[in-house]
Amino acid sequence: MDSIFVLGRNNARGIDLNRNFPSLFDKGIISELQRMSNKDIFNVPTKDPIQPETRAVMTWVLDNPFVLSISFHGGAVGSFFPYDDGPKPRGVASPTPDNELLKEFATLYSSNHEEMHKGQSCPRSPHRFPNGVSNGAKWYALSGGMTDFNYIFSNCFEITVELSCCKYPKDEELEIEWRNNKNSMMKYLESVHIGIKGIVSFENGTRSGETEIYVEDNKKAIKTTNQGEYWRLLPPGKYKIIAQHSIQKSLRSEIISVEVKPGEVLRQDLTLLFR
Repeated sequence: MDSIFVLGRNNARGIDLNRNFPSLFDKGIISELQRMSNKDIFNVPTKDPIQPETRAVMTWVLDNPFVLSISFHGGAVGSFFPYDDGPKPRGVASPTPDNELLKEFATLYSSNHEEMHKGQSCPRSPHRFPNGVSNGAKWYALSGGMTDFNYIFSNCFEITVELSCCKYPKDEELEIEWRNNKNSMMKYLESVHIGIKGIVSFENGTRSGETEIYVEDNKKAIKTTNQGEYWRLLPPGKYKIIAQHSIQKSLRSEIISVEVKPGEVLRQDLTLLFR
């Protein structure tokens, strides 16, 4: 049964690609990991050598300013927010600095799904997820997953969605699965338009890449693109934000107070000054 369950997840070398990304707890705290260059990220130890398929996905994620994503799986029915890695054994939640927001994203997906929000367990499974939602590590702790990698090393916030109890649904069931998930996917995509966004520039107006955006009391940094653009997902509320150049640490913006309102994206440009 186990060999059938994971059929198709290993590559030709027999490596489980769903456990092949750099791990969180094997290396250190998030603030240290985020400051790594893209080159150094590929040298973070993994259980197995980083595979060509994994390397291609990592390069794709790191080279593009993705903001929000979903990792789709099968074998259960639920919506799961990171971290997936965490204290062992299972059953202990492992929250990110953006735990409440990511939980909201997972709940948004589940609540708009035709079946997931009911929280029903699969046949022969002891797991039941209230409202169809759980922290990943609380349900099934794992190291080397893509969801944790995206959150730690890039700007991309990701949840994992388990689509069906059957790992490989039959062709005639696919239309049903599409109807079950369509509204959830549309609502989730709309979530990219929340929080704050803007341009980071030097005093002379030149846009600044290599810059990190921080929210007070949150260790998660968002990096600008090479054109100085940033997008920071945030729920409604009042925040203080600051930009700091990742190489020239004395280059920082003023601390700016912002208010994010429901259903809106706030435009807030920032200027780097020597301090």
